[in-house]
Amino acid sequence: MVSELFKSKNFLITGVGSGIGRGLAWEAEALGASVYGVDLFPPQDIPTTMRLSFFHGDITDEERMGVIAEQLRTQSITIDYLVLAAGIGSTHPKEKILSVNSGGTRISYSAFNGLLVQRATVIFLSSDLINLEDPATSAYVQSKKEVSEFAQILARERTDLRALTLLPGPVDTPLFRGNKPQEVINRIRDEHGILSPEEFAGIILRQVLSDQVLSDLEAYPGGSQIRIYKNILEKLA
Repeated sequence: MVSELFKSKNFLITGVGSGIGRGLAWEAEALGASVYGVDLFPPQDIPTTMRLSFFHGDITDEERMGVIAEQLRTQSITIDYLVLAAGIGSTHPKEKILSVNSGGTRISYSAFNGLLVQRATVIFLSSDLINLEDPATSAYVQSKKEVSEFAQILARERTDLRALTLLPGPVDTPLFRGNKPQEVINRIRDEHGILSPEEFAGIILRQVLSDQVLSDLEAYPGGSQIRIYKNILEKLA
């Protein structure tokens, strides 16, 4: 059972304050995992029974990420699943988007790398927009393409880890909604479907992180990329 798979497992999730990160924290904890979260603010509206160890921090702050890692290390905490979900949307200036989405992902990985157990799974959150739009036209798409490229480099260099890149389609988060008019959101829902963060998290935990899929990752020296839409779960070599 999936719940048994996550019992005694530790998740460290960046971007745990909202959206996909919050959804993953909620679902992983419900399935028996111990969850450690990093963000600028803690998640709201979560069950009072949820056991989440929260650390305040900006993922672009290398010193702060190092402090958090050291706090975990002194408690002898190791990480089985590192989920790099923190990021910002396209409404911010280009330099800020690249600094957070691309730079922050690298900084977070570097800070927490030393806590990973043997055969740990590192999950990078990219976007399927990298396959649909020209990165030159969007700083957001460019930043997510850089995340995917970093994940592929890591997978080739670190054969002791499992590197997994998620390419989600529409997920109903504040980042997705941004300044979109409701009619645009309705059209996207009609054309592609829109997952809730909890639905997305459930797919990741119950399907993507199954023993079979993780075992299949061994066949991809550059890591594995998985497209996730409302009705599509597709693994890309």
